[in-house]
Amino acid sequence: MSDTVMSASIRANLLSLQNTNAMMDKTQLHLSTGRKVNSALDNAVSFFTAKSLTDRASDLNNLLDGMGQSISSIKQADTGVANLTKLVDQANSIAGQARDALTKGAQEAKFAGSVNLKEVTDLTTLAGITNDHSTLTFTVVDKNGAAVDFDSTQAGTQNPSVVTIGTTAGNAKSIDDLVNKINSLDDKAGNPLVQAKLDDKGQLQVTALGGNSVSVKFVGNNTTPGTTDVVDSANVSFAQALGFGGVANKVANGTDSAGDGTGTKYNDVVMTAKADASLTSVALYRGANSTARASDALTTLKTDAAAATNLITGANAADADKIVISVNGGSQKSYGIAGTTIQGLVDNINVDFKGTLAASFDETTGKINIRSTDASVSTVQFGVEDDEATTAGVTARFGFGVKSAQTAGFDQLQSVESIHLGSAASDLATYEASYNKVRDQIDSLVKDAGYRGTNLLNGDSLTTDFNEDRSTSIVTKGQVLTSSGMGLTAANFGNSTGVESALTAVRGATNTLRTFTSSLANDLTVIQTRQDFTKETIGTLKEGADKLTVADANEEGATMMALQTRQQLAVSALSLASQSQQSVLQLLRETSRNQPRLPAGGAPSRRRLFLARCLALRLVVRIFLRALTDPSPGSLSIGESRTRRMCVSRHSEEDGTDDRSLSPRRRRLQPWRPRPRRSTPPGRRCSVAGGAASRRTAAPLGTGTVQ
Repeated sequence: MSDTVMSASIRANLLSLQNTNAMMDKTQLHLSTGRKVNSALDNAVSFFTAKSLTDRASDLNNLLDGMGQSISSIKQADTGVANLTKLVDQANSIAGQARDALTKGAQEAKFAGSVNLKEVTDLTTLAGITNDHSTLTFTVVDKNGAAVDFDSTQAGTQNPSVVTIGTTAGNAKSIDDLVNKINSLDDKAGNPLVQAKLDDKGQLQVTALGGNSVSVKFVGNNTTPGTTDVVDSANVSFAQALGFGGVANKVANGTDSAGDGTGTKYNDVVMTAKADASLTSVALYRGANSTARASDALTTLKTDAAAATNLITGANAADADKIVISVNGGSQKSYGIAGTTIQGLVDNINVDFKGTLAASFDETTGKINIRSTDASVSTVQFGVEDDEATTAGVTARFGFGVKSAQTAGFDQLQSVESIHLGSAASDLATYEASYNKVRDQIDSLVKDAGYRGTNLLNGDSLTTDFNEDRSTSIVTKGQVLTSSGMGLTAANFGNSTGVESALTAVRGATNTLRTFTSSLANDLTVIQTRQDFTKETIGTLKEGADKLTVADANEEGATMMALQTRQQLAVSALSLASQSQQSVLQLLRETSRNQPRLPAGGAPSRRRLFLARCLALRLVVRIFLRALTDPSPGSLSIGESRTRRMCVSRHSEEDGTDDRSLSPRRRRLQPWRPRPRRSTPPGRRCSVAGGAASRRTAAPLGTGTVQ
């Protein structure tokens, strides 16, 4: 390209066309990318400023995803709390039902017989009842274990009170008489203490009133103590006659047949009903005004604050005396007294009677509690067993029943009292099991409440960042909301203290959940607010970056149209600029065609060379003169030149001087001149204006103005 010689006009038009093409390429890039700044080469300041804005928008967009996940985590925790609240409310309902059942059961410490006595008009006719010598001895104790005195006007001593069956006046002959006698047992204030009635099946029921406990001793023949076997069998037969043979147990009396301690020992047949749904011992002490500890041995404990009475008497390290326990009259479990601590006794009961009984010791009150954990448990047999190593026998004053467990001596192996739990014992066991199931479900729900490895209900914390350098954030603190974390311990509905403790714990758990829910709601509101703010900030940053880099489609489109027009004009101009050189080339061709031919084999003469040169000079002059009289090729557009040629041809036809009559050579060399049309008035000539022929004042074509 550098060796090619071009005229100034062609080179100028070429450069203009190149610039136009470059601008078109740039505009097309703007239109295709939609941006006027695509790299730092376009505009370094705008490019890097926009990049900074878009980078920050990208960082905030990543944080926006984190905020969304935090919101999901909090929503998951809130859903868990809502369901935990339902479970806690359910636990509260169960504990409330247990309290109602316990309150009802506290008024219904009762026995139920198993014999139909409805039609019995003379009880002395029943086997096992001796006329005027079969007695029922009632003993009533209050909730604190203190004996309640009967009205002194009633038969017998103030406490206990005796009801005799027989035909003698004042005794109970029929079953109705017996029921009335029992119902007439009042305290000193005239309040009834015991209630008796026949149920729909005619079976005798005896109930202690006022939340008290009651014990009934059956004496079949109170006139002749006799031997153990004889007396025991008479007492058992009497209990069986009234329908209580299955619930009355032998309890050592300590009385002998001789009455002086040398005769044969015999037992009482006793049944006891507790108002409570569990067995609670008296307060135990290790010394004066010092409550017992779980590690204290049973043989060292006292039953009063003054430490005047031993819990265990008649047992020592050399003896193999035992405590015996059974449920519903089933097989017994025995535990050695010597060397056994309170905690050891509790652990043994919990192992051997798992699923039916549960024992515990409260060091605050110093009391042992044995409660039912199964609805089938109605009676608990508690007593002692003598190893016959001594004649004094062994006594255990736990206070579970009305009487102390006491053996009479070496010939008395066991003394066991059958204690009926309160009528609500079975219901309380059911409520207790249901309550503990709810606790298990609370723990399971908390375990399953996690979201992406974060469990706000199990103590985990959640950090949510709000800006790109993590300098602004919020920490959502989790809380351990398991049953133990909320203070919901295993249920102990055997007494009012355990039930009230459960109700208090449930109320505390409810308050804990409400407080935690409020905290979650506050953090959720903050995160959602910052999420909305971040979205708006990202939009602002992108908008600012677009203002610096995004191209205006309307402006770029208009520019492209203008450049296309400019390109077409440049191409036309370049074409016209090249026509002058083509004319020179055509001249050279004509010159070579008009030169005389030399004879074959002959050299040109000087005269011929001279004529050829003159002819060439003549042609150059003609071309020069034609250039003076004819507009330059570059001054007319393609359309105008064509129109002008049409005018010339038309004039030639009109004035009869058609250039076609000339030879081709002369027609090419003939200078063009305007010829007036015959029909055209003088002074009017055809000229070119806007690419169309029009009438104008005649003027030399060489000097006319081309429009």
